[in-house]
Amino acid sequence: MKTIEIELYTDGACSGNPGVGGWSCIRYDKETNTIRDAWIGKDDQFETTNNRMELRGLLKGLELATTKYKDCFVTIYSDSLYVVKTFNEWITSWAGNNWTNSKKELVKNFDLIKQLYEYKKIDFPNFQILKVPGHAHNIGNELADAYATSQKFGDASKLAKIIKENDITLAIE
Repeated sequence: MKTIEIELYTDGACSGNPGVGGWSCIRYDKETNTIRDAWIGKDDQFETTNNRMELRGLLKGLELATTKYKDCFVTIYSDSLYVVKTFNEWITSWAGNNWTNSKKELVKNFDLIKQLYEYKKIDFPNFQILKVPGHAHNIGNELADAYATSQKFGDASKLAKIIKENDITLAIE
């Protein structure tokens, strides 16, 4: 039986850093040039940061990998080195050090990182998290950025332009 592979792209955006922010997680099928699903959110209740929005996008991707796509193998792409290294390298050490960093300070974004750790503890995960270069003509990443930016500014013109210029099909499931 063939394993179904799913690719999710996540991103976060913030105006002002700190300021108003938006995040996204999209399922983009590059073989058919189709957006299959898109999840977006914003945080305008308080002063947020770009890293917090990036983490929120990843949390959504992990939630989807372990629920909606639990019978698939999911690759989650992020253009944030901070997010990828947090999950793939630093989080286990931080947990073992009572959530403190090398300076013996509480890790930044502790509330979100602790949520990430629940996914890190999965014995046999059906997902991987990889770094993708940001703003390097990777359509999945560009779409995730445009969705996140649309939440930050309330303006979807960048998203519409990418969809039109690349003849992308919308087939939200």
